[in-house]
Amino acid sequence: MGAYLAIMAVTILLGDNQPAAVINSIAAMNAVVFGLLGFVLLYFDRKLPAYARGHFVLQCIVLAGSAIFLSVAFLKLL
Repeated sequence: MGAYLAIMAVTILLGDNQPAAVINSIAAMNAVVFGLLGFVLLYFDRKLPAYARGHFVLQCIVLAGSAIFLSVAFLKLL
């Protein structure tokens, strides 16, 4: 969080007259990271023993949510 705040402050102080655009681009990049996080969780879940894995329905929900979240995040970057 501190890194995002520092990037916003430096960009605005360096003369960017559009702080809203800076905030939107950082929010879009953050959304991409959170979208990828769901796929990382699924990867780690597959590495667990069979008795410790999440239910199939839960895996489908995480996969669908991450895919939708990531696609919306990429649309924001365009």
